Amino acid sequence: MEPRRERVPKPLPSSRYSEAEVQQILARAWQAQTPDGVSREQLAQIATELGIDQKNLEQAEQEWLAERDARTQQEAATHRLRQEFAAHLASYITVCLGLVVLNLIIGGYFWAIWPLLGWGIGVAMHGIPVFLSWRRERVAGVS
Repeated sequence: MEPRRERVPKPLPSSRYSEAEVQQILARAWQAQTPDGVSREQLAQIATELGIDQKNLEQAEQEWLAERDARTQQEAATHRLRQEFAAHLASYITVCLGLVVLNLIIGGYFWAIWPLLGWGIGVAMHGIPVFLSWRRERVAGVS
């Protein structure tokens, strides 16, 4: 049996690519050619070959670095928020179970419902920003 070949569409001679398509094509080619990345000197040399002024390159690099730092800080804050919520939820569940058990041992009126509800409102309020950040990530990941 002959090995199956995948059909790769050939570009039309008169094809025009959008800026986004050009970036995607070049990014794939670049990743295949330079799997270890590019040094700052190589980046400057490439920019020079493309006719990009060093001043514009430095400005673009500084903007990119600032955006990367902002993303990193946002990711760290989101991670911290989720950890804090998880700890809050775990303590809430543990204490609530203890209160319910204590209430069942003592018997009588189910008074444990009041701390469960009161603290539950606090846990829910703490969970809203965690849920919203998770939802934003999911929506952004789909887009």
